[in-house]
Amino acid sequence: MPATFPSDIPLIPGEVAFGIDVGTGWSVLISVDDLEADFVDAADRLKGAGYAALLENVAATGSFGAFENDLYQVQVSSQDTPDYGLVVNYLVVRR
Repeated sequence: MPATFPSDIPLIPGEVAFGIDVGTGWSVLISVDDLEADFVDAADRLKGAGYAALLENVAATGSFGAFENDLYQVQVSSQDTPDYGLVVNYLVVRR
């Protein structure tokens, strides 16, 4: 997990498979067991923390959603990656 990642963005529990601060935002991949259920968990945590859902597309083989509040836009996807296996990916940018 990048040391600069905002602590007020709720993440699902799990092992961080990869994380980077790209200067204008962050990308964090969390290893998961169930692409659909873990994406729904991620989306629910963000909405519960006051993020507005701009888009949600949920499927068993991979999902995508975009959420925002006054400070950040968070794009969340779940996918099976060749390097990290099943992950939920958070792409966070400042607004």
